[in-house]
Amino acid sequence: MNKTITYLIIISIAVGQAAMGQSTDKDLLSRIAKKLNEVKSLECTYAFEQKVENKPSSNWQATGKMAYDFSKMNELGANVYISRKSKRGFTKFFMQDTLYDIRSKTATLIKTAMRNMNKRIRKMWLFGNLALFSSPYEMREVLPAIAKNPATKILQVSNTTIQGQEAIQIQLELQGVRIGGEGKLIEVKTPKNRYDLTVRKKDLLPLQWKVLFEGGMNVTSYANLSTTFAENYWKLSKLQSEYLVLSGKEYRARERVKLSEWEGQQMVSWELPSLKGKTQTNRSLKQKLTLYEFFFLGCIGSIKAKPHIDELKSKFGDKLQVLNIETQDASKKEVQAFVNKFKLSSPTFYNGKKLASKLGIKGCPTFILVDEKGTIVYTSFGEVGKLKKQIAARLE
Repeated sequence: MNKTITYLIIISIAVGQAAMGQSTDKDLLSRIAKKLNEVKSLECTYAFEQKVENKPSSNWQATGKMAYDFSKMNELGANVYISRKSKRGFTKFFMQDTLYDIRSKTATLIKTAMRNMNKRIRKMWLFGNLALFSSPYEMREVLPAIAKNPATKILQVSNTTIQGQEAIQIQLELQGVRIGGEGKLIEVKTPKNRYDLTVRKKDLLPLQWKVLFEGGMNVTSYANLSTTFAENYWKLSKLQSEYLVLSGKEYRARERVKLSEWEGQQMVSWELPSLKGKTQTNRSLKQKLTLYEFFFLGCIGSIKAKPHIDELKSKFGDKLQVLNIETQDASKKEVQAFVNKFKLSSPTFYNGKKLASKLGIKGCPTFILVDEKGTIVYTSFGEVGKLKKQIAARLE
């Protein structure tokens, strides 16, 4: 009997210590959240990396600088400043309510005002463009909820060193919930979602944030942390005086004009691999009206255009030849997965980045209509209404 009682006492103590440990660890999360919410402003440099196993085209990096002025109580709760290098090497700045896309090769500065956006759409857009995603802003919003949520499990808390600084790493598991697109916890079907947070030991400010998923992770590291920020860095006054400044609408109109300069010229020669396994050239095509659609994986415009393209194919049948060309050199496997997911039925080619560059294609979907003699007769940057009329006029 005494042995049984002793055993039960030991078990009770162990359970109590485990519960106390979880409570203490969650208290640490609460302290980190409190520290972030006490900070009036924060500036740092950052490095973002997405790593996906067996999917190299999904691996990418971004670097830049971010700053938040939390004393400005606007609808976002802060004035947000962000700079980063995009996938194509362009520098993007977001400041308060305006996006600046800097094209150094052409000395062009594209300004897109976001003040008229719906608050929720604006916030989601900002998360999707790294201004808020995996950032101190996101942590400031979501860490209090994570600390209080019974679905939060602290797997491990350990001392570590990062960037030559003493730090604390917290390995988190959220059960049945994950951090959503607006820095909120949302219920999901996946039972376990993993995150690692590393903070500076001396002041609990973030040094690294990992989002772990099956087959990969997103890692954002922060350096040069400061609770003040240099406003002059964000003014862009020199660039605005030296560069051609255009609105997003003006830029798209200019690109349409540049694309239309191909009309009346011969389609450039090309040789590309198809998903069917054969390499094909433009010389091997049937001599008929041909519609080229240039796209990239996940292109919303291409997905939205699909019903219109299907309608044209159904209406004109063999009179119209439609070709899909992927523009970012994704792998055959990735392009095939995209084609299968969205049920693209036209012949599809990949490794089309050089061809798109020759034609000066800057956005997708881009449509190029070529007649039976190989002459470009019409071009369209995303707009399908006039394209349908052009095709109908030639084939009806």
